[in-house]
Amino acid sequence: MQNPVTRALIVTACDENHYELGLDLITSLRDLGLNGPQVGFVDMGTGGAPEQLVRRFDLYERQTVETDQYKGYKTAFLSIKPRLPTIFPGFDTYIWIDADCWVQSASVVGKLVDAAQMADIAAHPELDIHYFRYKMPADRTINFYKNLYGDDICEKMCRFPMMSSGVFSARSDSKLWAVCSNSMATIKSRWKLGTDLRFSDQIPLHFLIHTNKLSMFPLKAVDNWQLYAALPLIDTERKRVVVPSPPYEEINIIHLAGPSKKSQYYSQHLRKNISYRYRDIKQLFSQS
Repeated sequence: MQNPVTRALIVTACDENHYELGLDLITSLRDLGLNGPQVGFVDMGTGGAPEQLVRRFDLYERQTVETDQYKGYKTAFLSIKPRLPTIFPGFDTYIWIDADCWVQSASVVGKLVDAAQMADIAAHPELDIHYFRYKMPADRTINFYKNLYGDDICEKMCRFPMMSSGVFSARSDSKLWAVCSNSMATIKSRWKLGTDLRFSDQIPLHFLIHTNKLSMFPLKAVDNWQLYAALPLIDTERKRVVVPSPPYEEINIIHLAGPSKKSQYYSQHLRKNISYRYRDIKQLFSQS
């Protein structure tokens, strides 16, 4: 029997603002020595990605915008995520990982493939006991929701936990692709008619899941750790980034969302400020 992981494709995308983060992501995957899944890169940059980045990927596609007269996220404006099976056809399962993530555990790939078989999409509801100090959803998320769907719908839907679109998996035959593509096309049509909209793929996904247009299998926080919401611990003995409470579970995917891309944080264990970017953590562990 063929290993189902070999029929999976991991995909990320970024532009010139995040090429270094994209390089960290693919380096983390290559360092794990994964056998099976290929990795695809969608280049949204204006001048083309550097060769040192492109050559690390198995598949490459360029998708660019012809205008900067939009607000929000470029991946959403280009509808990249709903079009993965069209951009890179021929795979059974698609795994999306934002370019500001990096992967610590190879086992998460098989976990994401298995989870995709359970529902239309496998994604992380942004809930965890360690996120208790952070407002969920954030004010920015609420403003995006109001902008796209209005105050009444926002008030109703934001009582449900937000779904992160930063890491997800889905089968190639999932209705996710058509449903999300139609939703994004509707938003694009409203924008073209002059409505002042902010493009997001996470808000429409949340709306579709909680209006029962899509089914979702929940991923755990360790599969998409929101660094801005809770700082993990650095285990120098195990050389692992771990959950900040017993039993100190290993984090599978670290997500440097928001300001955590460039921030440094004080580590009580190390007694110094550290960056959680992959290249910096890798160097830290090599010195310990």
